Amino acid sequence: RLWHPPVAMADFEIAQDFPASLSRLWETLGRRDYAERKYRALGSTALQIKQFDCTPQRIEVRLERTLRVEPNWLPAWALWLSGPQQRLDHHSCWTRVGAREAAVELRVSAAGHAVRAHAAGSVIELDHGHTRMRLHVTVECPVPAIGRRIAELFADQMRLALEQDHAFTVRYLAGDDASPASAATRPTGARRQSRSDQ
Repeated sequence: RLWHPPVAMADFEIAQDFPASLSRLWETLGRRDYAERKYRALGSTALQIKQFDCTPQRIEVRLERTLRVEPNWLPAWALWLSGPQQRLDHHSCWTRVGAREAAVELRVSAAGHAVRAHAAGSVIELDHGHTRMRLHVTVECPVPAIGRRIAELFADQMRLALEQDHAFTVRYLAGDDASPASAATRPTGARRQSRSDQ
C-alpha cells in the first residue's frame, strides 16, 4: 500500500454583520463592478474574473488574482517558499435557501503551493437592515514536517482577508468604496507578526 502523509489542518470561525437586508446584500454581491473594485482595493496587482454568474437564487464567481509579497509580510522561511508574488484562485458560491437566508461556500488556493482553504456557512437577515454571516474556515496542507505551520499561516491570512473583505463591503454599502490609507494593502499571503516563527 502506498503511504500518504497526513494532511495538516487549521481552522477558525468568524461572524460578520452587514448594515443591509439580505436582498440589498445580494444585489451588491451580484455586481461585477463590486467584485472588481473590491479585489483591486484589497491589493491585487492583477485580476482575472473567469466566471461571474448571478441569478435570484445563486451567485457563483471564479477568479484569479495576483498580489505582490513584501519581505516584512511573512516569516523568512515562508517568504522563501512563496516568492515575490502570490497567485490565488477563488471560487465562491452564494445560494438562497429562503427569503432571509443563503448558504455560503468559498474555496481559496495558492497556485503552485499545496495549501487550500474551504469556508462554509450561512448569511441570515436578522431584521430589516441587519444581516449576519457566519463561516467555518478550514485550511489543509499535506506538506510533510511543516504542513501545520503552513496551514496555520494561511489560516491567519484567510482571517485577515475576510476582515478586509467585510470592511470594504460595509463601505461599499454606505456608498464609499474608496480604500483608506490603512485599508487592505497586504495580500492574503500576509499576516500579523504575532508568533515567533521568524
